[in-house]
Amino acid sequence: MDLLRSEEAGDLGYYLRIRHELERAAAPMGLVPERWRCYRPLWYSTYAGRSLTGPCR
Repeated sequence: MDLLRSEEAGDLGYYLRIRHELERAAAPMGLVPERWRCYRPLWYSTYAGRSLTGPCR
């Protein structure tokens, strides 16, 4: 499984960069993450500078 993992994935900054890029691409289209659908979401309380609302199970 480690063969499929990016070398950068061991660094938290890698995931924060991905989060920023996803927000930049998806937020203008009105797409907002649904935190309850993912066991380890990148978004817990904010998305694109705004507070998230809705269920977080």
